[in-house]
Amino acid sequence: MLWTKEMYQYLSLKTLKEVFNNTADRNKNSEKVINELIEEIKAKLDLHQINYANHRLRKIKHEYRTNIYEEAKSLYGDRYGDDDEYYYPAVEYDEKIHDIWVKGVKERTTIEMTYDSTTSGLTKRLVDPYQTRSPYGQGYCHLKKEVRKFRFDRIVEIVLTDLTFTKPKSW
Repeated sequence: MLWTKEMYQYLSLKTLKEVFNNTADRNKNSEKVINELIEEIKAKLDLHQINYANHRLRKIKHEYRTNIYEEAKSLYGDRYGDDDEYYYPAVEYDEKIHDIWVKGVKERTTIEMTYDSTTSGLTKRLVDPYQTRSPYGQGYCHLKKEVRKFRFDRIVEIVLTDLTFTKPKSW
């Protein structure tokens, strides 16, 4: 997707609000102004543009939290101990995406999604969702022709299709 000026403005304001808005000098008036600007720009975007911007925001937030954790660990070392999973930032994902995946699992309905893979980049995929263990889902990927694990925060867009599937007995 080609990013527009409005998409970058929307992303910048949402990042300001959600990542950096916890400063001591924050006040209700500035929060109100930021929210109004976000809504004004959001009105100029279509649903796909909003989904892509929100996906990028989730990535920025996760990278920001990960960098803070890594920096603290390098500074304070042993004080954090060896339990990385306890301190490592949680994966944040859109609940609507999770809900559609769960519905696909329950109804055995194939989903179509845009997935941001670390190796393949953005790809459209048809997936038969077999299982959910947040923040991951497993299912048969028609593109890769095998059962794959998908991280919910890497799903940009997701919809149920009219296709149904039969789950293999091994599941």
